[in-house]
Amino acid sequence: MDATTADVATLQIPRPRDGERYAGLMLDADGKPSHHLFLLEVEPDKRMTWAEAQEWAKNLGTGIGVPTRFESALLMANLRSQFDLSAWYWTSTQYAEYYAWLQYFDYGLQFFSDISWQARCRAVRRLSV
Repeated sequence: MDATTADVATLQIPRPRDGERYAGLMLDADGKPSHHLFLLEVEPDKRMTWAEAQEWAKNLGTGIGVPTRFESALLMANLRSQFDLSAWYWTSTQYAEYYAWLQYFDYGLQFFSDISWQARCRAVRRLSV
């Protein structure tokens, strides 16, 4: 191996459960595999505040939650077609005490808003590597 190559461990990609789509592999701060990400097909039928979105996703089961800001970027890259492109979606990442990040899937924009604002949300399941 020289300076232009790297050894990468073989990863087995788990099959999505019924009602899920595989979004990809998340890396940690050191660039090492952290967890697999799955987008759940289920979504609420209304917009909600940031806290309501977090509670809705948490109630779906263990290991499930609203995607982080960085997970939302992966969803944008790999599963953009699974979102309403005219809507803003909450992430679980707070910007400050009363603000949190949102993802707009049409252009890939991320911006923060007051957590009392109502936006759409989706849920993801994380499976550690």
